[in-house]
Amino acid sequence: GAYWFPWPIAVLALGVLWFVQRDRRTRTWTPYAGPAPTAGASGTPPGTPSGTAPADLGQPYPHAHTAPGVPIPPIDYSRLRPQNPRKRGPVLFWFTLALIALAEGTLLVVDLAGVDVLASAYPALALAIAAGMLVLGAFWGRAGGLILVALLAAGATWATAASEQWESQTLRYAPQQASEVRDTYELHGGQLVLDLSQVEDPEALAGREVRVDAGAGQVEVIVPTGLDVLANTDVGVGSLTVFGDQTEGLGINRTGSHTGDDSTVDLTVDIDLGAGEVVVRTQGGTR
Repeated sequence: GAYWFPWPIAVLALGVLWFVQRDRRTRTWTPYAGPAPTAGASGTPPGTPSGTAPADLGQPYPHAHTAPGVPIPPIDYSRLRPQNPRKRGPVLFWFTLALIALAEGTLLVVDLAGVDVLASAYPALALAIAAGMLVLGAFWGRAGGLILVALLAAGATWATAASEQWESQTLRYAPQQASEVRDTYELHGGQLVLDLSQVEDPEALAGREVRVDAGAGQVEVIVPTGLDVLANTDVGVGSLTVFGDQTEGLGINRTGSHTGDDSTVDLTVDIDLGAGEVVVRTQGGTR
């Protein structure tokens, strides 16, 4: 439930935030001690008066007590360099894409073999692989670009899961009286069937206007044969069939009419669908 909230994106964001905060807490820095000092001609540190024994100056002169004429060994500054620097570069990105392609192909083979695989399983599989590689990259590094892959997979998973929920919704209306016919019917996704042919007093629908607003899916309106009906249909992408005339494509609209027992328009039907199929027909007419 609660498909309106993007749960995969929220969980992924919390995981990324945890790894970022963890990396900040464990990061350590080593200060730079500066260049190694050089000794004078007598082997004493610079600024030491001639003929006097140098005092124990400590760092950065660890060899201040070296006898005159003895070369001062160089100081090893390699310990000041970062140990095991994190490697950079999107090496895991291409490996992850290849792994996702292999896994998706395997899932497709399973789907074609007859196993019931939901549409949301495909982006969910990609999301799981990307999340696993992000965990690997948090320790090994070189995971550039994987967050974008995971976000896209999370969005696709949420969209397909919500679409599956909508597809399971089927609304059927068959009012028996004209007074039971609503002015507006709405559908977010799925199937809506409005059967007006069962109205026992269709003459009471004279002058009425019925509107159907739907997001995605299928809308079917069945009108009585004895009424004069004007149907205005608009579909963003998909197909529509109005009293036997079919149209398919993008941004399509059609106005059709059915003549009943008289020439006056008794009923007007307006249908607006974002994506899917619209059918307006009479009882027993062509679907």
